[in-house]
Amino acid sequence: MLLALVLVLVGWLWLREHDARVREAAAAQRSQDSLVAAVAAVRAEAAVRYTADSLAAQRAVRERDAALARARADAARTADSLGKLLVGLAAAAPESLQPLIDRMLADWTAHLDADLQERAAADSALAERDARYVGLEGAYAADLAAVQRQLDEALAQLARANARAAPGLLRRVWGALPWIGGAAAGGYVVGRVAR
Repeated sequence: MLLALVLVLVGWLWLREHDARVREAAAAQRSQDSLVAAVAAVRAEAAVRYTADSLAAQRAVRERDAALARARADAARTADSLGKLLVGLAAAAPESLQPLIDRMLADWTAHLDADLQERAAADSALAERDARYVGLEGAYAADLAAVQRQLDEALAQLARANARAAPGLLRRVWGALPWIGGAAAGGYVVGRVAR
């Protein structure tokens, strides 16, 4: 009778401790599942936002580049027209106006040279902008990959910790062996003392 009481008490204590571990493991698993879902949602939202921002930035750059190309084409047409007009004026002007026409042509040539230098500087700035954009994209991708790896490792560590907290059947049996051995030894001792 005493042996049965000891076995019931040991079994009840083991069951209570086991149930507490099962509840903790289930709570940890729910926490992990909600964390994984939240991380997936944040990743998806960030990817959508990044894609939208990238497309908007690319569209703005294309629009600015197209406006610049149109402005350059208009300027080239105007320069050609004005250059032809000055050359025609020089051919048709009397000899007395030739020094004035020569100064006008020299000023116009200097203006065209300055314009070409400005265009070269603008082209250089655009090339630098494009290189910087590519560099920023590469740096962002590398940083994002590093953060994703760290996050994946943290989630893997959490999954391993939860797996340790909720062991399989063999680990549970192995963990229960000391309790069973203790109960058997206690029952044996009680049985020997009771005789």
